[in-house]
Amino acid sequence: MERQPTWLRGERSYRAYVRGLRYGLAGFLLAVVSGLLGRSGVIGHRVPVAGVAVGFVVAFGSVVSGVIGWLLVPDKNRANVRQAALLRMVVHDVVRGLPANR
Repeated sequence: MERQPTWLRGERSYRAYVRGLRYGLAGFLLAVVSGLLGRSGVIGHRVPVAGVAVGFVVAFGSVVSGVIGWLLVPDKNRANVRQAALLRMVVHDVVRGLPANR
């Protein structure tokens, strides 16, 4: 048995899950940065409000996409045998990106 469930990287559903997590984090960061800009008063009022709204829309859509991706992952029992390794792999794929060779 492998240390990490790398076989998941070839699955479309896992790739959708990772993309959903990545875009969800990006949307959340956009909302936070826009909110902080609005609070500081550096930019007019409408730009930060639009940034927060867009950030939350992107984050919500991405999280829904990620959940659907995880629900469609085949053989979750096999993926969850080594949960710490799975979590490390997911964090690596979200931060550094999915390998292109799959």
